[in-house]
Amino acid sequence: MALLATSVPMDNRNRFDSLPTEIQACILKSLPDIKTLLTLLRASPRFLQVYRQVRQDAISSIVCNQITPAALPLAISVLNLKHMRSYRHPRSDVFTFLETFKQSPPNLPEKRLSLENAKELLRVQYLVEYFVEEFLTDRLKNLSEHLPQITPAMVEGKEVIDFTGLERQRLFRAFYHMELYGILFEDSETMTDNITAEQQSSLFLTKLSDWEQEEFLCVRQFLFDGFSSHLDRVEEDFTIAYKEDGPPEDVVNCAYDHRFDINYGEFYYFFSMDGHSAGVQYAWMEECLLRGLLNWGDVWKAKDADTREDSLGDLNLFRQGNNMKEAVNLLPLLQYQPETEIPTGQDSIETSNAAWPWALQQLPRSPLVVSESWSRISQFEGLRSWGYAIWSNETLELFGLLEKRDPVGWVYNKTIPKSLKYHTPSRYDRKRRGGPSVESRTHSSIYDVWRKKALDAVPVEKLVQETTAIR
Repeated sequence: MALLATSVPMDNRNRFDSLPTEIQACILKSLPDIKTLLTLLRASPRFLQVYRQVRQDAISSIVCNQITPAALPLAISVLNLKHMRSYRHPRSDVFTFLETFKQSPPNLPEKRLSLENAKELLRVQYLVEYFVEEFLTDRLKNLSEHLPQITPAMVEGKEVIDFTGLERQRLFRAFYHMELYGILFEDSETMTDNITAEQQSSLFLTKLSDWEQEEFLCVRQFLFDGFSSHLDRVEEDFTIAYKEDGPPEDVVNCAYDHRFDINYGEFYYFFSMDGHSAGVQYAWMEECLLRGLLNWGDVWKAKDADTREDSLGDLNLFRQGNNMKEAVNLLPLLQYQPETEIPTGQDSIETSNAAWPWALQQLPRSPLVVSESWSRISQFEGLRSWGYAIWSNETLELFGLLEKRDPVGWVYNKTIPKSLKYHTPSRYDRKRRGGPSVESRTHSSIYDVWRKKALDAVPVEKLVQETTAIR
């Protein structure tokens, strides 16, 4: 339909335009997205005329088509609950929603969406679509570092693989789950609540099937990696500005730059040694997971130092907030399941891909060998770094990870690189990262130089007088 203007011969287009109005109205309502609608309306004055007669019905149907049936109930829930971001709500309100979440679908529009609601649904959907494409490009790039055979599918860092559509549908669902999670749990519990935010958000996650939880955690991993890269750039910006601003006035008398103390403000503390030890950057990333699509867009699209600093938002991270990691770790550990069969039928949005049962078969066979340090969040961490639960079986076969052997069905390639199973070091795990704070780096490379120059410029007599006065 999107190619109508260029690929349909004129005589066929005329016959298309001569269809009865009722059929043309049905065609309009069946279009997959707004982009296709605009293409058709530019190509056909007749369809433009019909569209003006059925505008609201057409837009309502097309918006629902664009969101896809699997994600539409979640999108409607996001629409209905968006007001909860703007005020502090008791946990009982959330519990009321969770009682029927994933058991009965939300009240979908019986006839048509209002134009206002359709516009709001589209606004969120466009953000979801943006992040879906970012996810596919980024995770494919990660995968290509371990699987050279898929490198030709990358053109200047952009994916050109013709995905089946299942990847996008699974990601639509996962990103809407993430947006809904943030709406419900951005605020911490109040004193009158008898259940913690982590306990309640863990209840939210139990409403998802195990493989939907893994889709959700694949998105979480993608967002965390993106936040980490963003903070790398913010730290570079800070270091450049720090050097340009020059030393504080008391540099002669102070061996350390006291602007990094918490008493001098949250921004400097964000880069300090104490803040590094306290994990304030990790806390920022955890909180960002709950801020939602709009805030993530500010982070991803920030292209200069000022917008990157603005995208940090509120750095008052000392209030008790929800921690998704703690909520996930309330879930039981996944267990080795040798009986789990790799699906042999048609890959579907309603089922897991073949990577999920394969992953369960990679777990330790005996609970006795499970390390005490294991947690639900750490299981499959390496697999999530390339989005293992998202890809369709056909795409996994294209990657060379999966083979189809009839009548056995899908079989995993035994030569899968071990590096695909282990997570690479990241900034929020300080032990793995092992790097110093920005304050430590600037102290050794900049502040000590400033202080030495300042001391060299001070007359010896003045230093002696000041030392004597202190004694």
